[in-house]
Amino acid sequence: MSRLEAAPLAPAPGWPPRFSYDAVRVPLYLTWAGRDLEPAAQAALRFWNSAPDAPAWTDLVQNSQAPYPANSGFRAIARLTSDRTVPADALPRVHQAPHCYAAALTLLSRLAAFERAFLA
Repeated sequence: MSRLEAAPLAPAPGWPPRFSYDAVRVPLYLTWAGRDLEPAAQAALRFWNSAPDAPAWTDLVQNSQAPYPANSGFRAIARLTSDRTVPADALPRVHQAPHCYAAALTLLSRLAAFERAFLA
């Protein structure tokens, strides 16, 4: 396969086939780079929009889901991916994050929204 051809999306070998903390940065980085229409970003957005309280993770093989909702960091990425014009102030706040990783995702999402507005 040439470097220009896209390989089909698949879970990484040796890792659980989940969309969760280990994969949530993919739609964030794609959106931040202005590539929010890429299949991976759109697939994440469909996942988050599939239910009012999207789960924190889903198993892509067994279709099982976390018994608890996604945190504020996930919600910030989902909002950023779904709305190209969302201002940073409309995203969740860092102090709403339940733990360090959610806070980091929230900060990165707010920075991406600010940068996108600044460069527009």
